[in-house]
Amino acid sequence: MAKIPKSADLDLGVIARATPGFSGADLANVVNVAALHAAKSGLKEVRCGRCVGMALGMVSQLPEEDATSMSRRQMMARLDVCMGGRVAEELIFGPDDVTTGGAGGGAGRQLDLRMATQLARAMVTKYGMSDKLGQVALDYDDSHAMSSETRAAVEEEVRKLVQGAYDRAKAVLTRHEPQLHRLAAELLDKETLSGEQIRVHLGLAARAAASAAGQAGAAAVGASRSSTA
Repeated sequence: MAKIPKSADLDLGVIARATPGFSGADLANVVNVAALHAAKSGLKEVRCGRCVGMALGMVSQLPEEDATSMSRRQMMARLDVCMGGRVAEELIFGPDDVTTGGAGGGAGRQLDLRMATQLARAMVTKYGMSDKLGQVALDYDDSHAMSSETRAAVEEEVRKLVQGAYDRAKAVLTRHEPQLHRLAAELLDKETLSGEQIRVHLGLAARAAASAAGQAGAAAVGASRSSTA
């Protein structure tokens, strides 16, 4: 990577978090493909969007740190993000012009749906997060391990979780549709945006900083009053 011209927005830490489990050879291949793509496009530097985009071609949820477990709240949030791309296209282009999405002739949208389905199924069959089926572990992959009725119940619970994620994503994006269109225009220009770039573009970073400063100020006032009491 040291020998390849890099743009200022190329954060190697982001690439590392976006490619968990990649070997050194895998990462080198990602960089080489991004460099070739940049050269074909007439660019003199590899941009962050080129490198991460060629590796993923979709919305990616990057872990802030290595996680060994996830809460139900975190899993539900991941389901919502998986459905966000489909909902965004419906809102921007209309339901009749929704595409397969992503890179590689539809791999992006297909991967989103597959990830959502697999996560929802794991919640139901491995982690006991279904009110209907209860606190049980089920071997869904073994066709002889459960009855057809139980399998049908699992599939219904999975559909409910994925549909719920779709409904929540649609509610959020509909409520913030102006910001959605702003991000869409920015993505057309820059191809890929990091979480931090999105926060800055929407003014969320400044809002969060102001909120944190306000909370710190309130805490300081409270501490001062306590000390003088």
